[in-house]
Amino acid sequence: MGGVLNEIHVAVGDLIRVEGYETLYYIDIINTHNIETSDAKWSEIELDLTGVNGEYNFSYIEDVELVCRAKYSSEYLRTGTLTTAMLNANKAAPSTREQQVNNIDELLDIALSAQKLYKSTGLSEFQAQEKAAYDLIKNLIEMSEGNGK
Repeated sequence: MGGVLNEIHVAVGDLIRVEGYETLYYIDIINTHNIETSDAKWSEIELDLTGVNGEYNFSYIEDVELVCRAKYSSEYLRTGTLTTAMLNANKAAPSTREQQVNNIDELLDIALSAQKLYKSTGLSEFQAQEKAAYDLIKNLIEMSEGNGK
């Protein structure tokens, strides 16, 4: 099982690109499936995703590329530029517990910013981004409560 966890180079809340899709996605849930047949044993890692446009999707870990860690996603979406701090964070192994509070704070900022932009422009993309951010917050809290038991 430790080998499978070493393959996970992303964390819940990270902003990723999925092979074959133009939309950028946030990771909602990371699912690890251990599969065993009479001939072989292997593990698959699936990601439940929410696009920045509110679209839901899933992907296998091997089809994703990290764009930036969750704490930098708002800045990246605003500027479209990866800073040195973002690149350094991408190289580091993802941490989960200590970043959950930061991830939730960042997602709240994204949701509130999207809400303001929706109110001022009326563009549904901002409303979808707000909903996606709140859905991610809900998932982070549920995962945290589940892991604490």
